[in-house]
Amino acid sequence: MDELKEINLGDVENPWPIYISTLLTDDEEKAYVELMHEFKDVFAWTYKEMPGLDLKVVVHQLSIKKGARPVELAQRRSDPSWSLRLKLKSINSSRLGSFERDLNGACPKDDFPLPITELMINATMGHEALSFMDGSSRYNQIRIVPKDEKLMALRTPKGIYYYKVMSFGLKNTDATYQRAMKIFDDMLLRR
Repeated sequence: MDELKEINLGDVENPWPIYISTLLTDDEEKAYVELMHEFKDVFAWTYKEMPGLDLKVVVHQLSIKKGARPVELAQRRSDPSWSLRLKLKSINSSRLGSFERDLNGACPKDDFPLPITELMINATMGHEALSFMDGSSRYNQIRIVPKDEKLMALRTPKGIYYYKVMSFGLKNTDATYQRAMKIFDDMLLRR
């Protein structure tokens, strides 16, 4: 993988960092940076600018097996390695991780086909340039069906909270995400 170089499309107070290959020629770098400046308004630079995908496009629904019963656990002290963790991603954001084994066990596997990695890699051959969109926030863009939010309740000393978007570790989120990416089928894997 190429080494990357950070380019700031914003200013010191409002940085809009992008990363480009250090292997680009000066002319290529200039052309890419000019292109990114021209279209920088189409990218989301903060979480507030990411409204998520429209519910008509994709939504994650929990398919609970018939006869499955809800699991309710009492709050108790526990080894911190087993409790919910607040993971600091960066200075201004955090991500809450949870343990969803019981809920995952109540959901049947969604067999929506995932892409074959080798085919995806082979499809990039022969192209002059590649662009990789940042998928790190992908799950945070897909809403949980509102009726299923209560099934993902998180009880804390300060109250009960519900996930509104797919959480990492939840079963079948990869299939839901792949379904959402089908909207790009006409742009992917073409020569």
